[in-house]
Amino acid sequence: MITALYQWEATSPHALLGWYCILVFSILSFVIFLLGKNTVDHPVRTRFIGVTIANMMLKMFISIVIVLVYYKLRSPGDPYFIVPFIIIYIIYTIFETRFLLKLADQKKAR
Repeated sequence: MITALYQWEATSPHALLGWYCILVFSILSFVIFLLGKNTVDHPVRTRFIGVTIANMMLKMFISIVIVLVYYKLRSPGDPYFIVPFIIIYIIYTIFETRFLLKLADQKKAR
């Protein structure tokens, strides 16, 4: 998928940003999965919701930092570097939402 995003001439010089985002979002998704799995059965029901909200805020913060650092270090001459980043961000957000909903549904089924 990442190679298809960077086939476009305007975005091809920024492929490193995409690979870095995939690495960071994958690690973050793995951590949120572990935290979600541990908190979904917690006696305090709001723990799972708190972890989910904290994840959302942390992912937004990390995303802003990644884009700003990339912009400062690479000084891209065009705004097209952000398009694949947004696509990757949306895909990972959908993926995380899906598995967090499945975790929450497992709790209801018990």
